[in-house]
Amino acid sequence: MRPILPRRFLQSAGLAAVAAAVVASQGASATAAGGAARGAAVPAAAVPAAGSRPVLLINGTRLMFRAGPGGRAATTMTPSSQGGFAFLFTLISCGQTSDVPADALPFVGRGLDPSLFAVRALQRREHAGRLPVRVTYHGRRVPALPGVIITHAAAGTASGYLTPGSAPKFGAALQRQFLADHARASYGTDGLFARGTTIALAGAAVAPRPVRPEFVMHTLTVQGRNLAGQPDNGDDVLVFNADNCARFGDPIETDNFFRHGVTRFSVPAGHYWAVGQFLRFAGRSFRLRLAVLPQFTVSGNTTVHVAERSASSRIAITTARPAVSQQIAFTVIRGGQAGSASSISWTGVNTKFWVSPTTVKPTVGSLQSFTSAQLTSPAGFAGVPYAYNLDFAGPAGLIPAQHFAVRQASLATVDERYYQDVPSTGAWSTFGGTAAQLTGGVLVSTLPLKLPGRQIQYMSGGPAILWSSQYWEFASNRTGNLFGGQADALRSLPAGRHQPENWNRYPLHPAPDVSLASGFLTLPSAGRVGNLLTLETTPFSDNELGHLGTGFFTGLFGGSDAKVSGRRRPGSASATSCLPSAPRYGPGGPGATPPPGFLPPGPALPGLAGIFGSPGGAWCSP
Repeated sequence: MRPILPRRFLQSAGLAAVAAAVVASQGASATAAGGAARGAAVPAAAVPAAGSRPVLLINGTRLMFRAGPGGRAATTMTPSSQGGFAFLFTLISCGQTSDVPADALPFVGRGLDPSLFAVRALQRREHAGRLPVRVTYHGRRVPALPGVIITHAAAGTASGYLTPGSAPKFGAALQRQFLADHARASYGTDGLFARGTTIALAGAAVAPRPVRPEFVMHTLTVQGRNLAGQPDNGDDVLVFNADNCARFGDPIETDNFFRHGVTRFSVPAGHYWAVGQFLRFAGRSFRLRLAVLPQFTVSGNTTVHVAERSASSRIAITTARPAVSQQIAFTVIRGGQAGSASSISWTGVNTKFWVSPTTVKPTVGSLQSFTSAQLTSPAGFAGVPYAYNLDFAGPAGLIPAQHFAVRQASLATVDERYYQDVPSTGAWSTFGGTAAQLTGGVLVSTLPLKLPGRQIQYMSGGPAILWSSQYWEFASNRTGNLFGGQADALRSLPAGRHQPENWNRYPLHPAPDVSLASGFLTLPSAGRVGNLLTLETTPFSDNELGHLGTGFFTGLFGGSDAKVSGRRRPGSASATSCLPSAPRYGPGGPGATPPPGFLPPGPALPGLAGIFGSPGGAWCSP
């Protein structure tokens, strides 16, 4: 068997990953790190049955899904085999989420259509592992796009698709295009995107024409200088309205790149903040410098300056035991008026970060920064493997220097044992952070795990930091699919605590969803609406409170005596039954037969009648 390579998984607030997704999502909270989690609904773990079917992105990355913070489906990301690094930029602004890799960001709207990365649309349109695409171009000749298999072409539009085998070829070509275009700041004008070539998801709507602004607009000029002090070429700068992200915060309009040290935006008057992203490839890794301007004012045509040299503080973490970095992330959450907020996260694997510390707090809105990291024991370590999961909140309103010395007393220690009859190579992941971070999203490394086995995890402790772990019993190195295992609920761990944790230890049994984090909601294990009773448990769970067996959906029913919406999914232990006094009918009235598509009745319960469930209603039978 080939060795299982490390996989990188995205735990995102909603829906997209890797190249540019602009989709509806929950807006980022501006809650400070020490604030309590409020109002978020977090089911312990409702994960896809029998291993998720990956969704294929155009660069070869595959997405799978698991339960995530806030009760939303979290997205897990498996990058293509090309390259030894991963870098993801995540923007959440006024309810829109954009997740972009370094080499795709400049091409969004300049050759790559955002529809390619809207996960819900991909789920609907992908079949048999194929990503269907529409290519538009000028002229008669169909452009040669590595990895894209063309099936039909006429009048400047071609239809085609990519497969898991061909998509990494396009990903490699996109990276080469980025390197070439970065030097001359000419993104989307030649190479892959010459002659007006644009690639979109097949069936996606044509982009609407630009809307005329309702504000008086001013020209904001941003001048950028690189590490050598020279005018920068090809790097990105992001600009956001600090008063209200709805005025200027669209994931596409906020981004532009330097050409000969200058770039321009058209913005309404107000307070703004900006980040210069200076990116360099170094072999099989990235070097990223983030120069933050926390606040400036636009009242007319305005010029501001961003210098790569200001990003002088490298993110460095010192631990008591030798450890190898698996990922590093830096997040800035900027709150505005009326609860509006923008959240930006930069997460990298084999990436070195430098950040510009700040000394003056913004006078408009709030600013909160976070630095997080996952480190593991060195390769070839002979003892029990271990991992550090760390999260550091900056002081309110400021970005601190980025060297962190981890005190062992600040950590919780979890001694994990994984039980399994048949040896295998599986996978594990741990994600976490404060409520503010989890409202947005976090990229997580999912790494190989020899089973059965043992592992020690050191977690940043404290009531404001929540953690959740999951492991899979089997990992397919060919398809990237993950199977079986257990998932834990979000929970805080006191600093200094030492606790054992047994994964998958027999006997396995049904278990209810539980909430182990103050203020976080979960689905009840039993509920009643009128005369309708709903039971919600997950089979094959182990004996740790908060663990739920994976490989099965958990269903949710609700409704009234006359109508119920929801369904019992095959393989779940959800049971919905009518109480004895309930009418014995559903859609169609008394005596009607169950409509097509209704599922078989749930498990029989003493004194209760069975029920047929479907998305369209319920059918109570005597």
